[in-house]
Amino acid sequence: MEHWQGTLVTLVILTALAASSRAKEPKPADARGAALPEQITVTAQRREQPLDEVPATVSAFDGAELRARALRELNQLEGLTPNLKIQGAYGNASNPLITIRGVGLDDFSDNTSSPAGVYVDDVYLVAPPTLAFGLFDVERVELLKGPQGTLYGRNTTAGAIQFVSRRPSADFESHFSATLESFSRTTYEAALGGPLAQNWSVRLSALGDYGGDYNDNDLSDSQSGGQRRTAGRLQLQYLPNESSELLLNLHGGHDASDLGQYQSVGLLEASVLTTGVPVPCASALRGKAQPGDCVDLLGFRDDDGDDQAGRYNRRGRLDYDNIGGSFRARLELPGELSLTSISAIERFGGLRREEADASPNQLLEADYDVDVEQISQELRLAGKTDAIDWITGLFAGSDQIQAKTTLDLLRDLRPLLGFHPELLVATPRNQYDQDTLALAAFAHANLELSDRWSSQLGLRYSIERRDFSTRTAFIEDVSALRAAMLPHDGTVLQASREFDTRKLTWSAGLSYQIQPDTLAYATVSTGFRSGGFNGGVPLTAEELEPYDDEELLAFELGLKGSVARGRIAYSAAVFHYDFRNLQVFDIVNDAGGAPVQVLTCRQRHVWPRRQSVRSRDPEPAPESRTRTASRPVRRCSHQWSRPGRQGCAERSTRLAHDGSPLRPRVWECPDSARDRWGLPESRGPRVHSGLTRDPRYRVRG
Repeated sequence: MEHWQGTLVTLVILTALAASSRAKEPKPADARGAALPEQITVTAQRREQPLDEVPATVSAFDGAELRARALRELNQLEGLTPNLKIQGAYGNASNPLITIRGVGLDDFSDNTSSPAGVYVDDVYLVAPPTLAFGLFDVERVELLKGPQGTLYGRNTTAGAIQFVSRRPSADFESHFSATLESFSRTTYEAALGGPLAQNWSVRLSALGDYGGDYNDNDLSDSQSGGQRRTAGRLQLQYLPNESSELLLNLHGGHDASDLGQYQSVGLLEASVLTTGVPVPCASALRGKAQPGDCVDLLGFRDDDGDDQAGRYNRRGRLDYDNIGGSFRARLELPGELSLTSISAIERFGGLRREEADASPNQLLEADYDVDVEQISQELRLAGKTDAIDWITGLFAGSDQIQAKTTLDLLRDLRPLLGFHPELLVATPRNQYDQDTLALAAFAHANLELSDRWSSQLGLRYSIERRDFSTRTAFIEDVSALRAAMLPHDGTVLQASREFDTRKLTWSAGLSYQIQPDTLAYATVSTGFRSGGFNGGVPLTAEELEPYDDEELLAFELGLKGSVARGRIAYSAAVFHYDFRNLQVFDIVNDAGGAPVQVLTCRQRHVWPRRQSVRSRDPEPAPESRTRTASRPVRRCSHQWSRPGRQGCAERSTRLAHDGSPLRPRVWECPDSARDRWGLPESRGPRVHSGLTRDPRYRVRG
């Protein structure tokens, strides 16, 4: 089917069967009797509160708004609120890289902890691949900005995103929607639920997302880039009384979507085709290379002028499966106490195949195989008196990540050179196993000082331990390994390491109710993100040393409220972040060899401000205005290497081997990113144009 211009058809079928067993509450009205917009209720502070009364920077969006905008993936949320950036590390929703208020990490490894915690129905997801889920039958999405160090399951420095699914109800409900979009993409969402017996209810939800191939492969005369995702959720709820709840949540899904394709940008002058002498491309050295300017090692040049087409010998694809479940129990105890228990288990496995050289040649192809298993338990005890609203709890989580990365380098040079590891004509493979145990105790209280003044205090003590074992080897014939004087199994590195951390984090805030619909607040808080290990392909023992914890001290002043009888909500915040051991992802030259990944820790101060005005109607939020000042930085630790693809934190520079890895070269971030993150000036040539990904669903003119 031809690519259609824009969205052609949107079909929404909504059915509601059977009368409600209870009369619904009427919408609130103003003095003239006109209905006012419904207030959004959030649980950002682990208790239900109207959004306008939460003394923190919180953005919330209900399921109706998400459906109206046709949002079905995590990375599509970034247009909803200022200072939020989400991009797929592989051109689609896989391994999302989340940046909140400029705090993020462009590391695509499967064992990297995100600076922003992602929670689905109060369950923290530990690994980037597990974040590639579809959005369906969502009650609301809550975004908390700033460090979350006293309430949420795992400490984070950027913030937290909480997805809340629609729960079963005592009323029979059914919903079905279907959409047909550009590039023949079709999606289906369905939900069905209602009462089973007295105090029992059930809800079944499902999602299907197929098609959308937008990238042309001129080599095979085929298309790629589409979605092939199926997911489902079953919830069973029991309400023994009005104040208690038991909820079982079972869910799973399969994702066989395509990875976004690169556009090839070479690093050699086209004269190499006639002279055979590799000469660095002038535009690449200036950082101005565009597709078609230069050629790769074998002379390929992408000169078709179409950023949605290329010549690829391989189709990049996902093969992900996940299954999990959680059990939530909320019980009311004597003395106006409430006990909440959340037990969860998640299992994820998948293979990611990447066509990294973006050419018809076999220069760099990568396979990423990962398995994740996590279990967690959280207990929360909450109480309330006339002046104090408090919550305290315990958290325990254990997760295991097993990953295998295989890189096929310069396969087309094998007939000429054979196995030649010094020239990177080889197939290295790394396997690692990372086990993490996380324990925490926390407490948070809201104190009513007067009719208008209140204060918030929080405290948390966290313990994390990581055990890491890794093995890197060349996958070759025994005879080839012997000829290269390597062990018969090809092993070049095998080691184990441990990392422990203990941290005390706290928060303190003061809020003032200026008017019934206007709140001012000030907070100071701390947070941390634990250190970790090399998730790439290390070749030396030095690369296995862990990098340090990232620590943050944050100050914030905010104002929020509404006007026009509640029809327009606004919020504004000014904040200052003081980092210690900021984890920054970079790519450097390894003593004249191949480009390698480096994760460094640096000092950084940030002075941005945030403003947003949001109508309660589903209109896009404006972009934020951010100013960042940096000072000289120091390197406190460094970590790991493997053939690089990406640039430094937040502002990603798309990098990959382009077919000329035999020539020493230096990969660095562009000047704008270096200034923003305080990276030191470079020496020697700079090349920050490698391979760039296609924009998703751009309509052709």
